[in-house]
Amino acid sequence: MNTSDLLSHSQWICSDLVGSPHCTAPVPVVEKTFRLEKAVPDAVLEWTCLGLAEVTLDGTPLHDGVFLPGCTDYRKRLRVLRVSTGPLEAGEHTLRATLGDGWAVGYLFNKPRQQYVDRPLFRAKLSWEGGRVVTDDSWVTYASAIVSSDMLMGEIVDARLAEAEPRPVPVMLPEIETPPLFPHTDPVVKRQETFTPVELDRKGGLRIFDMGQNFAGRVKIRVRGERGASVLLRFAEMLKPDGSLYTENLREARATDM
Repeated sequence: MNTSDLLSHSQWICSDLVGSPHCTAPVPVVEKTFRLEKAVPDAVLEWTCLGLAEVTLDGTPLHDGVFLPGCTDYRKRLRVLRVSTGPLEAGEHTLRATLGDGWAVGYLFNKPRQQYVDRPLFRAKLSWEGGRVVTDDSWVTYASAIVSSDMLMGEIVDARLAEAEPRPVPVMLPEIETPPLFPHTDPVVKRQETFTPVELDRKGGLRIFDMGQNFAGRVKIRVRGERGASVLLRFAEMLKPDGSLYTENLREARATDM
């Protein structure tokens, strides 16, 4: 593939939600609804992101990887993913991306946020024989139910916001110098296993679980409670002699979900 053709005719888009070097912002969604006058046998989506993105077409994820498009030196190169959608029926379709800070915007080691850009940026092209959809000023954006998300600090979700009707506004078109684009050919991070925790201790509203081994992962939890109540999840690699979580090795990383 000629790399000069990657993402041709598309533009960078972003939300107006922006944090600061020491403060996160709500996670934005960008989306485009378009109409096909007739069914197409296949379409190809190319996309990249300064940050992270979970991309869906009509609510269905278009890739089984996570933390996409991966980590890189954003001043030198960007990886472009290329995936097939399969057949698309005539009618309306919605291409949507939920954007995370990732390594391009979030905290890096002991450095403040926004080392590369001040918010996640997204760029995409969906093409089929006789037509295409590209990121431009016709897309809209709105805040998701994820109030805050960072790979070191953790994530805060307000489930009440997921019930609210989105209020879309036009996307912004940032002016940036695009690093060289390359096809994404590296292995991607994928979900590997599911672990069932064992409860070790319970003290009032505090419960400690053992996952059985040290690993990088995400928690799936189902709870019941009063509307507006909070559930706090803290993560650690080991326990102190008294049975409490040992978090000193995390230094300034909160590693906390709520």
